[in-house]
Amino acid sequence: MNAQPLLGTSAGTRGRLDSLRNLMKISSIPVVPFRHLQRLTDTIGVIERAHGIVPRHGDGYRVDDVARGLVVVCREPSPSAELITLGRRYLYFLTQAQAADGKFRGRLGDDRRWRGRPEAQDAWGRSLWALGTAAARGPTAGIREEARALFDASVGVGSPYPHSMAFAALGAAEMLGRWPSHPGALELLAITSTVIGEPTADASWPWPAPRLSYANAAIAEAVIAAGEKLGRDQLLRNGLRMLGWLLAGETRNGHLSVVPAGAGAAARTAPASTSTRSKWQRSRTPARGRRRSPVTAPG
Repeated sequence: MNAQPLLGTSAGTRGRLDSLRNLMKISSIPVVPFRHLQRLTDTIGVIERAHGIVPRHGDGYRVDDVARGLVVVCREPSPSAELITLGRRYLYFLTQAQAADGKFRGRLGDDRRWRGRPEAQDAWGRSLWALGTAAARGPTAGIREEARALFDASVGVGSPYPHSMAFAALGAAEMLGRWPSHPGALELLAITSTVIGEPTADASWPWPAPRLSYANAAIAEAVIAAGEKLGRDQLLRNGLRMLGWLLAGETRNGHLSVVPAGAGAAARTAPASTSTRSKWQRSRTPARGRRRSPVTAPG
């Protein structure tokens, strides 16, 4: 009988990561519907909001949404000619949103004027995620070349915000998947692990922040990516532990129920107190008209 690597060892940790990847492989991938994305996209970019299926043109555009659109298009294995056109449009939008110093503007009004000043916050992070994905997986050589140039112009900016760095780190991981020695991507991943911080040793709250917020899985994924790409096994173990805890807390009766934006939750993989369970449940079913407050870690 072949000996199995222990989970606490380097081989065991990377074996667990490989197992997760195998679980994510689907033998028959369903066709992804892009009708709503196409409906939301005009000649400028992705319109921020819609009423049902009707785009609300007066709301303008957010760089975050356009960046998400570029990620989706570039992850499509066999994009149609129409999707490739959308990808080019999204990339051009990000080109216009990028400032000379590598920071990004966050919003374009329906009057085609930029709102606010360029910053290194979520718009910057999600743009780097999109640019790294487009540089590595873009459907045309032109998209890949332009995206890499834009990525290189912004990768050295950095941000003090964990979510912003996590989004950017996912783009850096895409770059390293194609160019393993890319210096800017390697440095960004190293900085990301510092900005996000270490998860606590408490098994009931192995998270680097006192509460959950939005896009929590991106935080864990960024730590996993940093650990893998930098060859830091403890970092990789931290990320896998964070992801496992988050998934356990967000799973109810076999269904995934993620923490909504603006409503943190105290999830536990260890047996939770009645108070913690009730708080988690309330974050799923908020009373109408009641403002939801994030639930902090037990303390």
